[in-house]
Amino acid sequence: MTAGATVAPPGWVTLYTLVDVGETIDLASAERGFAEGATSRRRPRRLEAQTIRIPEPPLIVALASPEELLAQVPIGWRLRTSACLYDFGVISLHHRLEWPAAQPWADVRGILAALIHRSSYRSWAQLQARELAATLGGALREPEPVATDEDYAVIRWLASPEWISEDELAWLLLHEARPLAPGSRDMLLGRDFRYTTDDRTVVAYDAALVIEPDPADEDVEFLLEFANAQLLELKVYDGLLDVRLPALEARAGSLSARPWRGLSRQFQPLLMEFHSLTSTTARLMERADNALRITDDIFLARIYRAALEVMNEPAWRRSVERKLTLARDSAESLNALSSASRTEFLEAVIVLLIVAELLLALF
Repeated sequence: MTAGATVAPPGWVTLYTLVDVGETIDLASAERGFAEGATSRRRPRRLEAQTIRIPEPPLIVALASPEELLAQVPIGWRLRTSACLYDFGVISLHHRLEWPAAQPWADVRGILAALIHRSSYRSWAQLQARELAATLGGALREPEPVATDEDYAVIRWLASPEWISEDELAWLLLHEARPLAPGSRDMLLGRDFRYTTDDRTVVAYDAALVIEPDPADEDVEFLLEFANAQLLELKVYDGLLDVRLPALEARAGSLSARPWRGLSRQFQPLLMEFHSLTSTTARLMERADNALRITDDIFLARIYRAALEVMNEPAWRRSVERKLTLARDSAESLNALSSASRTEFLEAVIVLLIVAELLLALF
């Protein structure tokens, strides 16, 4: 922070809570279900951001903040609540809190840290997301009461990038009061990006700082939220495979141990379940992956990739892909076992027929 600075710069913090509510959301149908003027489609604003390809732009819905939630807002701060609906089945709740002008930085600093790292708004966001999902009706396909969610916070202010010190930044984004060693600071806050001398983006695991002089330019926040939505989908698929795979493998083991299994067609339903699990998961992953593509904008692409990396998205992706491979291998083994069982049964029948013929010839 610059010497002598005691007043916080103008800005706000947005608390995101993302909840998976179903397989897909028909955004066009959902948009028709809300009052006119209550929704809008979210697209990149800057000219260079038009290189971001979004086949189905997410739907923004303005929401009223519950009175109980407003009572928790710090004195003088303003709360604005909205939701962002993604076609791959994710609802993201936004709680945007703007601090008043001429607010002492020491007060804002403490409140920001509490909101980011110990916020009670998340439980409200989950409740609001569930209620919103219930109002979607037929627009929500294959609704599922999945408890998996993802939280993130973005601090946004209109000030010079040099306004805040590195120690203050580490305290805000990491909630680490102790001075960090240079190596730790570089490792935890090394995702630091600047496009001009007036802007700055620092991406950490739980939160990010975005400094941008244009209040209407929220392209970076848009990418950070999209990255969180895609990460949430990977976690949902990983959890689904964790539950379904052991159950299918246990059923496969019990079928394999049965005598005269070659006489039964019970392998077929199980094989169909294996194939359905792998194909559906792979299709939904492809849908989420293709929801956003960055073509020529190197700066925004770097921020997007850094966000995925710092959120440990590659590890989650490898976990899902490894389990999908395991499911495919199990299906192939089960199919081979089924074929072998039928072959053994046919061989036994042939042997019995030959023995019967020999007996008939003798007697």
